[in-house]
Amino acid sequence: MIDVEKQIILACTIYHPIPIVFSQAKGSTIWDPEGKKYLDFLSAYSAVNQGHCHPKVLKALVEQAERLTLSSRAFYNDRFPIFAERLKNMFGYDMVLPMNTGAEGVETALKLARKWGYEKKKIPKDQSIDHGFREVGSGNEALAPVRQATRCFYPGVINELEDMPALVVKLYFRNKLASKAIIVSCCGCFHGRTLAVISMSCDNEATRGFGPLLPGHLKVDFGDEVALEKIFEENGDRIAGFLFEPIQGEAGVIIPPDGYLKAVRELCSKFNILMIADEIQSGLGRSGRMLACDWAEVRPDVVADLEKNGKTIVVAIHLILGKALGGGVIAVSAVLADKDVMLSIQPGEHGSTFGGNPLASAVAVASLDVITEEGLSERQEICYLMLNYWDQKHTA
Repeated sequence: MIDVEKQIILACTIYHPIPIVFSQAKGSTIWDPEGKKYLDFLSAYSAVNQGHCHPKVLKALVEQAERLTLSSRAFYNDRFPIFAERLKNMFGYDMVLPMNTGAEGVETALKLARKWGYEKKKIPKDQSIDHGFREVGSGNEALAPVRQATRCFYPGVINELEDMPALVVKLYFRNKLASKAIIVSCCGCFHGRTLAVISMSCDNEATRGFGPLLPGHLKVDFGDEVALEKIFEENGDRIAGFLFEPIQGEAGVIIPPDGYLKAVRELCSKFNILMIADEIQSGLGRSGRMLACDWAEVRPDVVADLEKNGKTIVVAIHLILGKALGGGVIAVSAVLADKDVMLSIQPGEHGSTFGGNPLASAVAVASLDVITEEGLSERQEICYLMLNYWDQKHTA
C-alpha cells in the first residue's frame, strides 16, 4: 500500500488505476509485493499479447542491449532492415516508417495522408484563408443547437464558436475546411491523447480545456456506411484519408456490422481516399486474426486500382501497428504504406530520434516471431471457449 500512496503523491494523476501494485509477472500471471497472484486480462491494453516477460523477447532485448541500443536515424543500423523486411513480408507493404508510441504512429499516418493528399491527389494547398467572421442575417441565434448538431462533425473548431451567431458558424465551418486536406474519423474513436488526435474526438473529457483544437477533421458514426458515403460525396475531393479502428476499443469493444469494412474499402477506392487502419490495439493477434481487418478479408496488402478521367489511381490501405509490436518490454510502433504514399514525405519533414532504433527493432522481430510461431491468433478461439466455460461455471 505504501507504493500506491507514493504514486498518488508523486505522479501526475492522469489515470484512475485499480489499487493493485504489480511487482512481478510471467505469462498471464501477475504477483503483488505480498505474493498475491492475479490473472491479467488487460494485458497492458494489448501491449503484452505475447505474455509478460516472454523468454524469447527478453533474450532479444538483452542480447541487443549488449551490442547496440541507439544509432538515431542520422546513421544506419543493422537491425532495422531486418525488422522492416519482416513487416513487409508479413503485411505486404512496400515501406515502413518506424516510430515509438501508438500516438506517434497515428500522428505520422495523419501527416502522411495530408502530404499525399496535397502532393498526389492534388488537394488545394492549405493556405491562410478567411475564417468566415462576417455577418449573415441579423440577430444572435441560439448557438447551443448548432454546437450540439455539429460537435461530432467539426470538433476541431467548436471551442472558437462561443460568441458567433449560428448562421455565421455555418459559414465559418465551410470556409474553415475550404482548402484543407481533410481527415475523416469515427465518433467513439480512440487514437491517442496528443493534440492532433484529440481534435478528432467527440469525448468532452478528452478535449475540455485543451482548445483551440486543430481543424481539418470530419466525423462520422462508426459502422454507418451510408453516412460515410454521404460525407465522401460532399467532400471527397478534399478528403485525404479515413482513419478508423477495425474494432473500437475505448468505446467499449465495438465490432462493426458485417460488410462494413469491405464497404469502407470500396468507398475509399471510389473517391481516391486513403483507408487508414489503426490496428495498434486490435492487431497482432488480439482479435483471433493477425489483423482485425482480416475478419472482413480487408487485407493490408490489397491495392485497389481504378480508372478516373483516363488515369489509373492507386489507393492503398494504410496500416498503423504498435503496442504488442514491442512485446511488452519496449515502445515500438510503425506505419506501413506503399511507395506512392510513403515517398510523399521527404527527408527533414518527419522523424524520430528513437524510431527504428536497433534495440526496438530486435525486440519487435522477436515479438512478431512469438505471435506467429506460437499461433497466438489461432489460440484466441480456444481461450474464448475456455473463458465462456469459466464464466458459466462461476455465475451459474
